[in-house]
Amino acid sequence: IGPGAASLHVAAQLGTRISLLTPAGRGYGRVAARMRALALGALLASVRGIGLSVMDLARQAPGALDKAAEAARAAVEEDRADVLVLGCMSMAFLPGICEDLSARAGVPIVNPVVAALKTAEMVAGMGLAQSKAAYPVPKPQQMVEA
Repeated sequence: IGPGAASLHVAAQLGTRISLLTPAGRGYGRVAARMRALALGALLASVRGIGLSVMDLARQAPGALDKAAEAARAAVEEDRADVLVLGCMSMAFLPGICEDLSARAGVPIVNPVVAALKTAEMVAGMGLAQSKAAYPVPKPQQMVEA
């Protein structure tokens, strides 16, 4: 279960316009291509950079969470996003970031780490696994001696 796909699919169930929050705000083309591949391209509102390194956020540098909240609010107000996704796994490990930013932005914020874990739990609990038609088991390779 990939954290990006899991979080984007959860976000698509919670809203109709998705923005990703990233440290630098780069990667719009990569995000757009990935969302198109997941049949979610029409939902992409924006990729918003916080303007801080993950280390600044982790150290809780003065004003760091405020800058993240500004980016979240801009995604909601300017880009009309109605659900946000943390676009960096490192950000996702920061305690309470989703709850804090969600309260400030007024929309749900999906944590990719939690989305992947909960999706994996659900899949396992349902007794499911990946499709062998889509992801076949590779044939054993024969060793050839030279």
